[in-house]
Amino acid sequence: MKAMLLRVGIDTGSGGTLGPIFKDGSFEYIPIPEGYLSEEDKTYGNTIGRKGLPLSTYVFKSLKDVGILHSAG
Repeated sequence: MKAMLLRVGIDTGSGGTLGPIFKDGSFEYIPIPEGYLSEEDKTYGNTIGRKGLPLSTYVFKSLKDVGILHSAG
C-alpha cells in the first residue's frame, strides 16, 4: 500500500499550528499562509470559517493580517 500526503492546509511546518478538530468530528480548514508579500485581500483576520468565526481564532496572533490564497468557504 502506498500513500501520498499533500500539504493543503496549515500545519506545524507551515503556519506553526494545526487546524482544529471539533468534538463532533468536524474540522476547520485553515489555508497555508502566504510566505511572501502579496496583494491578496483575504487574511486570517477577515476570512470567516465554517463555524462563523474568523480564521484568526485558530492561528497565532502574529498571523492575523497575513494573506491567504484560499478561503475556508
